[in-house]
Amino acid sequence: MTQAAMETERLGPTMERLRHGRHMHIEMPFVDQRTERRTWRLVNVVEMMRRAGRIDERRWDAWERFEDDWSRAAISRSITAKYGERAGLGGTPVSQMTADALEMANAADVQRLDAIERVHGGLAAISVPRLQRAIVMVVSQECNLEQIGAVVTTAKSVKQREAIARAAIEDGLWLLHTFYQRLYGQASVAP
Repeated sequence: MTQAAMETERLGPTMERLRHGRHMHIEMPFVDQRTERRTWRLVNVVEMMRRAGRIDERRWDAWERFEDDWSRAAISRSITAKYGERAGLGGTPVSQMTADALEMANAADVQRLDAIERVHGGLAAISVPRLQRAIVMVVSQECNLEQIGAVVTTAKSVKQREAIARAAIEDGLWLLHTFYQRLYGQASVAP
């Protein structure tokens, strides 16, 4: 076995992970002229729906914007530190930061607050609780259509749950699309 193959195997998901994620799509490392992905990757439900042709470009753009806003809202750190913690760029205490560094840190906080505002605005624009739950589940956790369907409906059949989850995601993404179009001043055209 080559060094690269051993490295790929070592970094791959465990058998337990593969067994419990049997309905989730996990891609192996892949190298071609356009892609040089050297790690395993979990493909989310929205991307799988796009590959299957169920999601158009407008919904996909709305999903990418929402996913980006969600990650900015959750990942960016605040420069406000608790007692004993170090904050700022490179672990510099706020009291010792230069004006430029403090301005950069404040700009990151403003971006985070704007992202939080857009996430809340997008969820408010969706307005239907089951559609909101479907979108939040996809963006916040590893799940498949059956699991989303179990949360948004009381249907017993797996196929019905998956169909309802698919429709909830499509409708939720369309409402997100219209929200982002209004936010950025462009008109939406009904599908």
